[in-house]
Amino acid sequence: MTLEEDKLRLKKLLEHWIDHSREHEQRFKEWTEKAEAMGLKPVSQHLSQAVKGMEDVAKNLQRALNELN
Repeated sequence: MTLEEDKLRLKKLLEHWIDHSREHEQRFKEWTEKAEAMGLKPVSQHLSQAVKGMEDVAKNLQRALNELN
């Protein structure tokens, strides 16, 4: 593969990973609320932290993508 082909592949991967991370983030949010409703406060708190982690992942992936553009 050439450098340009690798860059294009990386761009496509980053776009996919950003979308995928946001999907996970949304599911974590849903289950955070469900865990809270079930009275599982510690589980809800851990899931909330996972949401924040996924937000950070998506932001960093977006920054990487921005550098390619």
